[in-house]
Amino acid sequence: MLKSAVHRVLRRAGFEVRRVPQSPRGYPFVSSVTLAGVEFSFWVKDVEAEQWYTPDQHGKLVENQLLADLVAPGDRVLEVGCHQGFYLAFLSKLVGQNGFVLGVDIHPENVMISQAQLALNGLTEHCEVLHRAAGASAAGDLRYSYYTNSRVLVSGEERGGMAQRTTVDHLCSIYGDFDVLMIDVEGFEEEVLKGARGLLERKRPKLAVEIHSDHLPRYGSTLASVALAGRFSDYAGRMVLRSVDRNKSLSFRLDALPRKGVANVFLTRLS
Repeated sequence: MLKSAVHRVLRRAGFEVRRVPQSPRGYPFVSSVTLAGVEFSFWVKDVEAEQWYTPDQHGKLVENQLLADLVAPGDRVLEVGCHQGFYLAFLSKLVGQNGFVLGVDIHPENVMISQAQLALNGLTEHCEVLHRAAGASAAGDLRYSYYTNSRVLVSGEERGGMAQRTTVDHLCSIYGDFDVLMIDVEGFEEEVLKGARGLLERKRPKLAVEIHSDHLPRYGSTLASVALAGRFSDYAGRMVLRSVDRNKSLSFRLDALPRKGVANVFLTRLS
């Protein structure tokens, strides 16, 4: 009873509470991964990373195939919220030697681990990763939570680290425009999309956005404001509603996005 009450309080504060399995292996270790026919190696840092990136689980997720269908050889991809580099390696294999992938993460430990993933797979020539906090403005710093699946902190929340701000458009001014914009930022989606206004107007990139409906109010966002910032009305595609069925994709409809839980959308510009 007490445990369930504590879990409810932690979830309301934005923490994800999960049972952490024990593993007989030592850490770190290298795991062999196959996603949508793409093979790569992955450093598993600890028991939490092993839980996040279980190869059997990820190999069966329909969202991986949707991402593979979205990304073409030679594409230039920006992943905002790259965590520990799992999808950086996957994306780099998808785009090939003629493509380019840039990863951005707010947590410095995740950036360090992501760099190790790129070195492990020999991908450093066409993939980079930066320690930055992407948002609507490039001025100043943003505070982030210390736990691994980090998020942007707002006034009054717990203490955290500081990361230099950037925007998608600022990154475009340095690296050039991107064909694919992938976002996983725990409810901060609208702010990142606002910082991509120029790219969205110029290029209308393909979009892979993980929408955390439960966390949107923390940043003054709604599903409608995220859709407006991302110009979703100009797009069509598929979506996966985790609270309904994570192994089934549906045609994208803005009015069908859930007000609770997580939705992954994979969108291409309407002709």
